[in-house]
Amino acid sequence: MMPYPEFTFFEGMLILFKFLMLVVLLALLAAVVTMPLFFAIVTYISKWLGAREGMDRTTGSIFSRTCNFLIWIAVPLLSLSGTVFLLGYSGGLDAFNSTHPQKSVANPRPIKREFVNKFEDLTRNLTGQAELISQANSKQELTPDEELEKIGAENSLKMMRSAIVFFIYQIGPIPLIVILAAVIFGRRKLQLIVRSLNRNPLRTSLMYVAIFVLSSVLALVWTVLSFIDEVTTEQEGTLKAIITERYQIPSQLKPTHVRELWRLVEQLPPENRPQNGDDDLMTWAFLAGTLDPKNKTAQNSFFLFCMEPRKVLTMLDGLEDLTQEQRKMLEKAAAAMEENKKGVVIGLEKLTQLGKRVGDRIQLTGLNYTDLVFDMEIVGTFPGGTRYDQSAVMNRDYLYQALDRYKGEKGKEHPMADKCLNLIWLRLPNKQAFDQLAELVDASGRFSPSIKIETSSSGISTFLDAYKEILWGLRWILAPVLMGTMILIIAVAISISVRERRTEMAVLKVLGYQPGTIMLFVLGEAIFIGMLSGFLAMCLIAVLVNVGMGGVNLKIAFFGRFFVPNAALWWGPALGTFASLVGSIIPALSARSVKVTDVFSRVA
Repeated sequence: MMPYPEFTFFEGMLILFKFLMLVVLLALLAAVVTMPLFFAIVTYISKWLGAREGMDRTTGSIFSRTCNFLIWIAVPLLSLSGTVFLLGYSGGLDAFNSTHPQKSVANPRPIKREFVNKFEDLTRNLTGQAELISQANSKQELTPDEELEKIGAENSLKMMRSAIVFFIYQIGPIPLIVILAAVIFGRRKLQLIVRSLNRNPLRTSLMYVAIFVLSSVLALVWTVLSFIDEVTTEQEGTLKAIITERYQIPSQLKPTHVRELWRLVEQLPPENRPQNGDDDLMTWAFLAGTLDPKNKTAQNSFFLFCMEPRKVLTMLDGLEDLTQEQRKMLEKAAAAMEENKKGVVIGLEKLTQLGKRVGDRIQLTGLNYTDLVFDMEIVGTFPGGTRYDQSAVMNRDYLYQALDRYKGEKGKEHPMADKCLNLIWLRLPNKQAFDQLAELVDASGRFSPSIKIETSSSGISTFLDAYKEILWGLRWILAPVLMGTMILIIAVAISISVRERRTEMAVLKVLGYQPGTIMLFVLGEAIFIGMLSGFLAMCLIAVLVNVGMGGVNLKIAFFGRFFVPNAALWWGPALGTFASLVGSIIPALSARSVKVTDVFSRVA
């Protein structure tokens, strides 16, 4: 791995401040745009809560009672169906399906893959793009017009899919939660809470905007932190070990180290050996090259991983959630690279910078492998939005062939011939297997130069040390400040509402409502706004970031992009609910203690 620049704490905070100001402005605009949708959902839920009364009315027409009956039945069915679809589409159902027969390293979430594939097939057929994309994928090379037509078709599909999924989010989980709450707490009480939101649209709108903006910023902060926590945390069953040279950076190992390492792996107990045999071992050699050795620039130079093509989809991280089309294209490219040792797969961003396209032939001059020239053919790209946008993969055997050719021509070994292996990745079933292998490596004395073995999370943590001030600021300064601000805004807004509605609350007490019920009304209004606004923020961000932007382009270490995780879809409602609950407790206690005599004596 390469070193990365260190930042002082204040430099890091300045970078964060600039980024967050842009996020706040965009979130504010999004909150204003989605405000009609917020009130539409409130009305949608209010209609269902009032449908029961419409069914029971004897004075209404048969048509009116029938419409209310359909609303009463349809809303729960739509909400339940939408929620089940979203659980399957996002991978939530796979948590209950650890023994699925199709589960494998290449397909770790089979139920999600089934949902996604069927949804993709449906949208392709609806838009009439199925035949066009199928024909384009079957061709080895595309003309510029065909490539533009294919890109346009794929973009239209992405927009359609994101719009459909966003719509299902709105009719699915939140209405279902409200329906369950109506069953638990009573429909009439919940109906009063929802209807009161429309009494003062201005205050409701201000609370919605505040929670929406702050939830959006917190979501992006937690997106970065959760991703870093994920890659720096050991995961049982998918633990990856990194084998590197012990005393030198960059690591330079002998190719024979692979054979010696595998002999040690075979000494492990059967239950602690890699579950997929040799398929769980991957080697990396790093090749830096340029298309113009006389005028090297960042635009005409790039970095390649030299590895076994068949392991691209099973061993490279960050490719688990590719769509069906993306996976097929990458599988096709890996197969072409396996068959044609001169084949290379380049990230989409880098391919654009180079001014090349799939099917072009290039001549790459090695920068770290001096005097070696590689004649290559671009056989595919990494899908846009992955962490490999600026990287490339080539067949490891082609590097070895170039080194052998150098020896035949020069009559001596290339200076890099015996140190052309940089990293070895090994997937192990558990931490015990890692500890046993580490002991064997340390005690073997077989490796010269000496090697070390560490977990991938440990290695990544080391690389992130340069960013520890920024990450510390995100976790312990920015996130708490944003949460405190959200709670304060809600507390002020609810307090003003309670003071304005003291007469209404006194009347409710006269009508027989208990103090606890009035307190519940105040808490319920705040919680409903917080939950719904937080959920809308998360849904919109997930669609824009994951689909529209292809990830958040915040460069930290060697991770190019960050995606909003599925967990953010419950972070939003949870953040909004928690902040609303805490912020409205004191105003709710104030409403509970309203005295009827004091209120009406002032009115009189």
